[in-house]
Amino acid sequence: MSNNDFIIDNGILIDYIGNDEHIIIPDGITEIRSEGTVSMFYGGYKRELKVTKITLPVGLKIIRSSAFRYCKWLTDICLPDGIEEIGESAFSHCEKLTAINIPSSVRKISDYAIYGCNSLTEIIIPEGVEHLGVISDCANLKKISIPKSVVSISPHFLGNCPELETIEVTNGNPVYHSTDNCLIETENKILIAGGVNCKIPEDGSVTTLGKSAFTGRKLKGRFVIPEGISKIEDYTFNDCTKLREIVFPSTVEYCGVKSFENTPSIKKVFAPNAESWCQIHFDESSGSKSNPLNSGAELYFGGKPVIDLIIPEGIKQLKWCTFSGCTSIKSVKIPKSAEYFGLRTFENCANLKSVYVDSLTDWLNVHFRDSLGESFGNPLCNDGTLYVNHEVLTEMTVPEDITEIPDFSFHNNKSLQKVYLHDRVKSIGYKAFDTTTLLIMDVQGKWDLSKIPDTQTELSVVINKRDNHNEISEKIIACINGKAIQKDPLYVEVWNSLEELNLISNGSIDYNKYDSFILSGSKKFKLSIGGKLRAALYRLIYPVELDSTYKNEYISICQKGIKKLIPIAIEENDP
Repeated sequence: MSNNDFIIDNGILIDYIGNDEHIIIPDGITEIRSEGTVSMFYGGYKRELKVTKITLPVGLKIIRSSAFRYCKWLTDICLPDGIEEIGESAFSHCEKLTAINIPSSVRKISDYAIYGCNSLTEIIIPEGVEHLGVISDCANLKKISIPKSVVSISPHFLGNCPELETIEVTNGNPVYHSTDNCLIETENKILIAGGVNCKIPEDGSVTTLGKSAFTGRKLKGRFVIPEGISKIEDYTFNDCTKLREIVFPSTVEYCGVKSFENTPSIKKVFAPNAESWCQIHFDESSGSKSNPLNSGAELYFGGKPVIDLIIPEGIKQLKWCTFSGCTSIKSVKIPKSAEYFGLRTFENCANLKSVYVDSLTDWLNVHFRDSLGESFGNPLCNDGTLYVNHEVLTEMTVPEDITEIPDFSFHNNKSLQKVYLHDRVKSIGYKAFDTTTLLIMDVQGKWDLSKIPDTQTELSVVINKRDNHNEISEKIIACINGKAIQKDPLYVEVWNSLEELNLISNGSIDYNKYDSFILSGSKKFKLSIGGKLRAALYRLIYPVELDSTYKNEYISICQKGIKKLIPIAIEENDP
């Protein structure tokens, strides 16, 4: 080995161009700084190095970021006294490094300085170190000792160390303490990390399970979260693939981002009661991965499986994915107090088929939110059946006090066949009804839908005829694939006799005489009200071969959103 193998700039080692397995860094070096994100001793793809031992000089002060990163053959390195800082990712992915002695002169160990060191089984942090960055992904690490000088520790500390058993903090540390292999931030009552067989204290000294506190840990069987814990932070149980049961206390209010991601073995989740479970806010930024039910677990209240779920009276809202993935629930009773069900509340509840409510007014007062264009906030989303006062809802008359039908209210409710609207209904929400439901309105004169579906692709019309030509009894519109409303009005007034409709279908139209069909000004498309257009529309309702007179209008309608107008029936009523 020659000093010519080292590129040094004013006491800073910036590159190594040799190829030795045992590298002795020359005296006079005060700082090791690798360019980029891999170590100068890694070599890269063009110059593979198999460095097994590195001897560092006395006088070295700083090991900068990535200084020994990816030195995967390194087994032995001795850090001399006098080093003050170990930079980010300095020993990251040193897979064969079995020990690392950290001198007492070190004040700061940066994030991921020790990461992916799979041969390490124990780390002893010496007195003098004040800050500990993230140490994680050490597959065989079993023990870590932390001195009383450490006063700050980065979040996600000790994540993905599956075999970690023992965590010890020296007595007298002013910020942290350990008990039963739990690392606890004393003042804020946060459990920073826990060992495989740890026991969370029940004396009130912990109220929060910290970020990545158990990430990747080989927790097996049942894990009990004690009373008093109110917050489960991000990634807390992420990748706990062996955990089969988890017990929640009544005090948990929040579960953070991906706090239960990749926990496929959780089959049972226990909570004291429905009140405590419904109060939990599961974080909305990671789908249902903040909820331990997400992999198809069963939910238990008071030790009994939740099959017929009764949401307690007084609950006004379920914020996000509250029951998402639950396989035990078969029916749910909605309380009168319910006002809002958030995104994914009942997503993937495969066995939930029955929804009970005391009255239609109670049901129509619930708003379902879903930005995904689906109805997973609605318990009917799994092709459920709605029961009103214990009767299957097949037909309904909208209550007189209801002027708005919220988004998704009856979407995927296959049993509902007909809905009778009154003229005070001003708004019908996005996918408010299933594609097979007929909407019926009983009005005099013009029918003002006030909005037209954005996604409307087919429009079907049923006309009930009275002999009195001045009165229209019923008109039925079935909105297929439809969001029921847009802002601009769709006015429909139909002919008052079968004879007039037959004249239209036969193409014998007197435009001056028949001036009853108007389609105007929707947000989806703009159409004129000319006689040719009216004739073309009625030809679509009662299909005949279109001649060239109406062909352009037909094409125009198709291009602007309505793909097809289909006749359902023409029914004659008694006077």
